Amino acid sequence: MLAARNYSDKAELRSVINSGHTKGTGVVRCTTDEHTPELFSTLCPKAIGMVGRKMPPATLSCCVVIELRRRKKSEPITKFRHEDDGELRDLRSRLRRWSMDNTEALRGCAPAMPGGFENRRADNWRIQFAIADLAGDDWGDKARAAALKIERGSDSRTNGRVCNGQGRKERKKGHGSQAIWGDRGRAPWRESLRPHHQR
Repeated sequence: MLAARNYSDKAELRSVINSGHTKGTGVVRCTTDEHTPELFSTLCPKAIGMVGRKMPPATLSCCVVIELRRRKKSEPITKFRHEDDGELRDLRSRLRRWSMDNTEALRGCAPAMPGGFENRRADNWRIQFAIADLAGDDWGDKARAAALKIERGSDSRTNGRVCNGQGRKERKKGHGSQAIWGDRGRAPWRESLRPHHQR
């Protein structure tokens, strides 16, 4: 749906995702036999899993890109069981309690932004930074350092190629950009594109 060659294809479905970035917005759909227009709110967290990032610019600009890489054979793993066990129930309860206790503190928050975080990018990270600041200690600094690393990596892979001093085009080097722009004969990396939203 999001990677359609013709972005006009399935535009109404895509509008459900694109419209959910700001509180108070949504999509209008006709209901009942009288075809009465009704506004449906679309504000909510959304997770989009896909290979690559061939998406309409309007959608991609609302995303925080989290790239997943294949694990090496030498890296140990613990298999995740998709079970709603006691540990997950406890975590869910604690998160709900924290969110209820801090709703007012997060409402209308204006956390400090790193350099270059403006407009839509600032909107994407505002709540994460506010939550990290409320957590105390050095979590705010850690969150901003992580965001800078994620966004710089995202920028380099989006640009793909750069011009060197002589004007020739070169491939950007480094693990992240190789994953997207490297050997096309190998399977591309899978990415999770997670739009974040204002409250």
